[in-house]
Amino acid sequence: MKYRFMFVFAVLVTGLLAASASAADVKWDTAPDGMPYCKVQSTDDAAFLLGNYRIKVNTHSDGIYELMSGERCWARFNADPARPGYGRNKAVAVVDNRETQLVGAGSLATRNGKCEVYAGVGFVRYEYDLGNGVKCSRMISVMPSEKVNDGNPVFLVTVTFHNTGSGTKRISYDEAFSPCFVPASYQLIPEKERPLRYHIDTEISFRCITASFRPVQQKFIQFATPTARAVDEFAPQSVFLYCDKAFLVVNDGQLKASVDEFKLRSRRKHTFHIAIGFANEDSKALAEAVIAKAEDNPFGAFASMWKKHLPDFSDERDQERRMAMYTSAHRVEASAVYSEYFQETFIPGLADIAYRFGENVSNRDHINAALQACHTNPELARSIIRYVMKQSGFDGIIPESNKGYGYIPSDSYKENNIQLDVLNAVAEYLEKTGNYGFLEEWITVYPLERGEMQSVMTILERYFLYLRDNPSQSASRLAMQSAYLDKFIVQMERSGRASAAFLEALKEYSAKAGEHFRSIDDYGIAELPYILESKAITNYDKRELLDEAMDAGSADLRAVPGLSTFDGIEASSLFRDSLKKIDMENVPVKDAAWILYCYYRLKE
Repeated sequence: MKYRFMFVFAVLVTGLLAASASAADVKWDTAPDGMPYCKVQSTDDAAFLLGNYRIKVNTHSDGIYELMSGERCWARFNADPARPGYGRNKAVAVVDNRETQLVGAGSLATRNGKCEVYAGVGFVRYEYDLGNGVKCSRMISVMPSEKVNDGNPVFLVTVTFHNTGSGTKRISYDEAFSPCFVPASYQLIPEKERPLRYHIDTEISFRCITASFRPVQQKFIQFATPTARAVDEFAPQSVFLYCDKAFLVVNDGQLKASVDEFKLRSRRKHTFHIAIGFANEDSKALAEAVIAKAEDNPFGAFASMWKKHLPDFSDERDQERRMAMYTSAHRVEASAVYSEYFQETFIPGLADIAYRFGENVSNRDHINAALQACHTNPELARSIIRYVMKQSGFDGIIPESNKGYGYIPSDSYKENNIQLDVLNAVAEYLEKTGNYGFLEEWITVYPLERGEMQSVMTILERYFLYLRDNPSQSASRLAMQSAYLDKFIVQMERSGRASAAFLEALKEYSAKAGEHFRSIDDYGIAELPYILESKAITNYDKRELLDEAMDAGSADLRAVPGLSTFDGIEASSLFRDSLKKIDMENVPVKDAAWILYCYYRLKE
């Protein structure tokens, strides 16, 4: 049977991985340990995300950073009231009574020839020329999370002064963090119109300053307990600043570490660390644990830990591809975030929306990001799957998103066919790990505070019943069914956990869906990836369809996994050509995840 595309429909993610808007020019290189890094060649603003599962630091080329978290709700903890989506911090160096601003607009960081900015796996480093032979390195580093749902919620500022000139220099230094809690959902609302504002309470203890945020009502609103589902945040995380070589003070609302004047002789260096992060009952211990593991390495204080944590791509001969894989892997790991309400870690598929508007959209993107994790970090893949399942209802419906602290609106959009995406992700996880015991795990379903639990197998059965009892003859549904159901059935049979009745129902439904699928000969470009994965279509017909898409310039990375099943050479070529069009500095996280998935599918 001949199939043809209707190109009047949406193109297949044309430009999906196109560069994000950024005026900064960068030059990519490889560090001694094989990890990629880049040097910013322009004074225009560029931002680099650092993070682990418990902390996010969006670091800009002018030295300003935003301390963020999505653990309770997406928010900035040092928000700039005058500039939405930006942060407030200061760094000042004083050399022989001459003061130099190191970060922010008009600072030395924005002057050509006076500051070089390097960004890579787990770090951003600023190299300043302070004049008169004095150099200053200011590096921000984040330690990777060693376990899912865990991680040290602290980032490290490592400052090194180097006297390359003659004579002794008198040097002092200030690093300041400006606490200001603004939920992402509030950013575009004028301050006076927000339901809540947050009063700041500070406390200084031994080597630590802690800032807590107390919600204050501005408009009528019902306050919720810290564990109650809510759109608004009533119990923000506290932040702290720690330094063992500085005088700590709260000055003009800032948490400041002031390093007293010291003398630096010619050819000598002086280094100190400042730790900033989310407070707990022993913040000092958190900070000291991070500092204790810090390395003397210009490519990140935790370079060896990141090297061990990320997948090993050292056997990849193509340098550009190798760098793209490491960059994608770091992007995914830095973006993954622990949810306190759902008690799982997930990859925010549309991270831009999360950071800007505070909404975790969409569960389809989250679950598809789990596909690469099945190969790179199976425990993370398992947690992502559980995260989506915990939002399910007893009717098998999966909402599109959640926001705030575990809040899913009753009128939340229900994503079409996402149940098939979950079946596919579960099949991928089982195939790669052989952990069939996962099917017997119990999961607390939404809302979690009710304590109602179902086994993973029961939830999968409910997804199937939803698909079967809510039939659709759409091209997308039929194409997805043809691509995913056979794969899922194979894993159900191998597991030995599926009932005979469930297997029979799956096979019957799959056979009927296949008949409908083969009866349709008009598909949109969006269906191409599923068609290429389907065993119901001959390779000859797949080739014909692919040629049409290639001629139209509409085939890209989404087609790679399916194409790899019957033409590995062409799939590798498409993958290579697609990578050339990607700005790896700005690749969205969901697309970084897909790049990794394509890479591993090509290796099979």
